[in-house]
Amino acid sequence: MQPLKLVRACDTRWLSIESAVNRIESQWLELKTHFEVAEAVESCHQANILKKLYTEKNLLYLKFLKPLLSDVQKVNKMFESNNADPTLLLSELYVLLKDLSYQIVLKSDIFYPFNSRLEDFFVPTPYFNYNFEAFLKSKKDVINSEEENEIRVTCRKFIAQLIYQRRQRLPANFLNLKDTNLFSVENSLKTKKIKLHEHFEQQMEDFTVDEITILEKQWQKLSTYEWANKNSTINFWISVYEYKNALNENPFQELSSFVMKFLVLPFSNAEVERVFSGMNLIKTKIRNRMILNTMNSLLYIRCGLKRLNKCCESFKITNDLIQKCDKNMYDNDISTDSSEVEKQYSFDNVFSL
Repeated sequence: MQPLKLVRACDTRWLSIESAVNRIESQWLELKTHFEVAEAVESCHQANILKKLYTEKNLLYLKFLKPLLSDVQKVNKMFESNNADPTLLLSELYVLLKDLSYQIVLKSDIFYPFNSRLEDFFVPTPYFNYNFEAFLKSKKDVINSEEENEIRVTCRKFIAQLIYQRRQRLPANFLNLKDTNLFSVENSLKTKKIKLHEHFEQQMEDFTVDEITILEKQWQKLSTYEWANKNSTINFWISVYEYKNALNENPFQELSSFVMKFLVLPFSNAEVERVFSGMNLIKTKIRNRMILNTMNSLLYIRCGLKRLNKCCESFKITNDLIQKCDKNMYDNDISTDSSEVEKQYSFDNVFSL
């Protein structure tokens, strides 16, 4: 059986530490023994340096990091997912910040996880996790009280820094956006609902009293109808937006339009990052002279096939597309405006067939 490779932590993305920490902690004894043998048999200087790092104190730090980074990574992956419920994403982030905060601060009515200064509410001796505390208790003969206090202070500083960095990435209207979870399928179909104007006062400043009354009435009436799409929030509100009654009218036109404005908000830049990754796969060092129009066209093709859930083998070439494949495709005029190329080849139309 081949031994597992060590995972490299990326300097620019500290969340990559999670996979590296898990791999090292799970193979701690094996790695420690390996470097001890390598240093004794081969007199390897690097093995000697690494052997000194495998101490009980450092293992304690890993036991502290493992569950903490796992929780953060789960929320991070939610924001990277294309299938996550957008109305629940910000609520998950809100819960994460509260959970991180209450590991190192005292619960108080005057403490707010998003703007309070953490140092003013620090717990003298924070409890981190069972694995950490149990291992620390079993190593009392190796780690004295002074070292224990130093370790707890360092761990507390790590959590505080994690919270501060998370706060910096939150928009100013985060608390208002968090209320979008009211539009989840579960909350939307409740018989007893929270009044919309109590949570979306800022968004309703430009609404008249009559318009707000209509929204509230439609919101309360929503649960009296039978809806087929209850598994996905997006599909549910699409069905509400497209619903027609006996008069071929939509009785929820104002409400569904109001909710759609929240659902189209970009809650993550993961899709943009994927485009950058795709660009790096296309324009490599070997293909460094590729012009912008060619790269733009290849990205259109990749994104279009992905949107249709197809690949080059299953995509059917239409006659219209074949007619566009003429000598004009190989125009070497670099000064050609990319917008003109888009109009000429109409990639959006090709992938909407």
